[in-house]
Amino acid sequence: MTQFHHTHRAPGLKTALATRIAKAVYPLITGLRNWRERQRIEMLLRYDNDRLHDLGITREDIRAVMELPLSKNPAFELERRRCARR
Repeated sequence: MTQFHHTHRAPGLKTALATRIAKAVYPLITGLRNWRERQRIEMLLRYDNDRLHDLGITREDIRAVMELPLSKNPAFELERRRCARR
């Protein structure tokens, strides 16, 4: 029969380490996701003014959300602006 030896570690050590890693990685993942969203939104600048008007956004809206910090999702802000205009 095999005996297992338990190491004596403080409870929650793995959880604390995972939390610290997540706190360090989360802003990077968020920044990358929001950067990718900016690339998608930038494509809207290729649309003509009539099509943008049909979507309920302006070129100024697009340019403004492109200037947001990477910690902010530009798609959410663009949608907020569109809804506020209604």
